[in-house]
Amino acid sequence: MKLHTVVLGTIVVLLTCCEVFATDKESSQTKEDVAHAGLATRKGGKRLRTTLKLYDTEERGVLSWFKDRSQLKHWVDVGASDDIVMKELGLTGQTGTALMGQQKYKRLQEFWANIEDTKINAMIDDGISTNKVWRQLGLDTLSIEELKNSDRFLTYLRYATKYDDKIFWRNDPLTGPVVFYDGTKEEKLVKVWIWAAADRPEDYVKSMLLLDNTPQDKLMENVYYAEFVRLQLAKKWEELGR
Repeated sequence: MKLHTVVLGTIVVLLTCCEVFATDKESSQTKEDVAHAGLATRKGGKRLRTTLKLYDTEERGVLSWFKDRSQLKHWVDVGASDDIVMKELGLTGQTGTALMGQQKYKRLQEFWANIEDTKINAMIDDGISTNKVWRQLGLDTLSIEELKNSDRFLTYLRYATKYDDKIFWRNDPLTGPVVFYDGTKEEKLVKVWIWAAADRPEDYVKSMLLLDNTPQDKLMENVYYAEFVRLQLAKKWEELGR
């Protein structure tokens, strides 16, 4: 639940309470006023109970969310095994489609994603290049078509995307990951896909391809830069067609 929802719920409660109190004060005037006040109070009380019920439901939702986040962080921090996490989630013994159909499977996926993210950040901090990860995953033996159907390729894609993010968003070029310009033709092509998907500016792409000083009329001779431009144009046409 967002903070503004909590604030709004609190304001509604306060306004409802004020309305009830104001009505009770006015009810001491006349018999007719008492009748109207009683009606207003009953309606106000109903609104108050409804509002408090909704607020309580959302509050429990927030507490549940924080509990889940805290538990997830604990698992990641202590390096909990899959067996331990599955046991605590009540998923022990579940496999395949039966596992994926469980309500808490999403939390197991979140655990896996956080573990992988932690490992990726550690590897980047250790200066492990995207090219080394590419080779360690055995992707240098696969064609582009084979890559698209490989789970190992998805692992590389997450690593290379995070690596590129850290390069692009760093404030000081002397800090953060080292830029590696080497790589197979296929790996460089994948990096072009990452840049296009992330809408990297052309100056950044030229820098990553060592084309900073290349004349404008010569840029399209570089197959990777040409592919980046083609992908950008394709994205624009796709957006116009929506």
